[in-house]
Amino acid sequence: MKMKKLLALVLAALLLVALAACGGGGQDKVSEELTPYQMVEKANEAMNDADSAAYDLTMDMTMSMPELGDEGTFAFTTTGTVQTEQVGENDYKMAYVLTQDMSAMDAGEMGMEIYYADGYMYYNMPDSELKYKMPVDMEEAMVDSTGLDELEEDMVLESTVADEGDGKVVTMTIDGAKMSDALIGLVGDAVGTLGEGDDMTINSLSYTVHLDADGNITSLEMPLDLSMTMSGSTMNMTMKVTIDVIAIGGVTVELPDDLADYPEMSLDDMLAE
Repeated sequence: MKMKKLLALVLAALLLVALAACGGGGQDKVSEELTPYQMVEKANEAMNDADSAAYDLTMDMTMSMPELGDEGTFAFTTTGTVQTEQVGENDYKMAYVLTQDMSAMDAGEMGMEIYYADGYMYYNMPDSELKYKMPVDMEEAMVDSTGLDELEEDMVLESTVADEGDGKVVTMTIDGAKMSDALIGLVGDAVGTLGEGDDMTINSLSYTVHLDADGNITSLEMPLDLSMTMSGSTMNMTMKVTIDVIAIGGVTVELPDDLADYPEMSLDDMLAE
């Protein structure tokens, strides 16, 4: 499999992680009367009220592709900073500045920048720049929702809440099948637009959400195990995503001046190469 095909699968995984990204905002003190799910739901509502946010992202990922046999296992760590900014009633900008440590694959480090603006995702990778038009349903998911938005109380299999300093820490184990259906519906079955028979299954998912004394999310850990099929290629993936909030409000996303010059491609084009 060519590196571009692997990168396309990685980018799809990053996009799924983006759906679970967090912002933030102020709210009332954490209430002892709320259930663990209700605490997170209330904190997430405050997130969605923020006009901008910045946070650090760490993602430890292992992917296996059975079709490649012993050479089909890839492990790497992605670290970086994510910024989001609302610039209109239904208009957002996003910037991911990331570094991928692929030393476990004897590939060293690779820088990657990902931007979202005006309905396009832009990728700046070593020796490669490209953009693609977001499907409308997925665009709406990116600018209007987070993965937590799709979390319903009946998806929570187990939950706990404990004191943590002046705040709380909430843990939730999620029904992967129900969350899979919700995310696929959220993006308007965008996975299916990549090819006949494409699919995504969340095998296991949990959240550990840290709240300060005011009920704001300060950090989040999300262990995830999923399987994806894209254009006939199957990928099994385990990851742990950690998000640490840097700032809520007052964030301005700066975009490169040359985004309009990026060549336009589709994920189908990338997978076909």
